[in-house]
Amino acid sequence: MIFRCILFAAVLPLSIFADTRHYRTTLRHIESGGIGYEDGYTTLEAFLASDPSKWAVTPFLDARGHVFDNGKWAANAGVGLRGCSVKKF
Repeated sequence: MIFRCILFAAVLPLSIFADTRHYRTTLRHIESGGIGYEDGYTTLEAFLASDPSKWAVTPFLDARGHVFDNGKWAANAGVGLRGCSVKKF
């Protein structure tokens, strides 16, 4: 239960903490026996972005590395652009 609370706090949007960082890192572990998988795994993930107040279009990187309980490794990554409209709603 404590781990779940810590994990929840780690993935909350950073804006509620009045922080100027534009990145997030998370380390989590999923136990074995879930639907669709027999082994558990540990994930290290990172989301990195530039300061959106300095760019009209903000590039970002989302990368994850996984280690399964059986010793196999996996990874995935994505890059993208995020833009904001100048129109105020």
